[in-house]
Amino acid sequence: MKSYLSLAVFFVLLTACVTPALIVKRGGIPKNSTIGIIQFKDCTISGADCNGSGNILSDSCVSILKEDGRFNPVLIPRPIGALDDLSDNEAINIGKKMNIEFVINSEVIEYQKASLLLLKPNTVSIKIKLIRISDGKILMEYQDRRAASMVTEPASIGKELLNYFIKNIICN
Repeated sequence: MKSYLSLAVFFVLLTACVTPALIVKRGGIPKNSTIGIIQFKDCTISGADCNGSGNILSDSCVSILKEDGRFNPVLIPRPIGALDDLSDNEAINIGKKMNIEFVINSEVIEYQKASLLLLKPNTVSIKIKLIRISDGKILMEYQDRRAASMVTEPASIGKELLNYFIKNIICN
């Protein structure tokens, strides 16, 4: 019985970790550009740990961009509710009002703490769009999902996803 439980846990973790990412890159960003990061939309999955997930990951995004030093990140408070959709046109209008060059409009799709009882790992899924304000073109899109053991907090998983987006997509 114990070996079956171990095998089930291994299978759940393995299948959760191999979700392929969506990466679309249509252009680059000049160094020292200002990027507005609108606070991410919280996830809406019932029973998940969604409350505040958007704030956690948008703060991480700003921190990673500041540490990188190639761009000037600006955190923009979400002008609507944490669970409400913000259209790309609304994000562009916010960017125009702030006189910035680029804006990130994102959402947390999943933010789940592990449950041993349900054999679920810690899981985070995000969707990010980087939009050029001058013409409204979506330059970069990234959607990914990662899972990890109960030892790795969802905030750390989210930071890994954001690190990948910033280091390998924006800065590359």
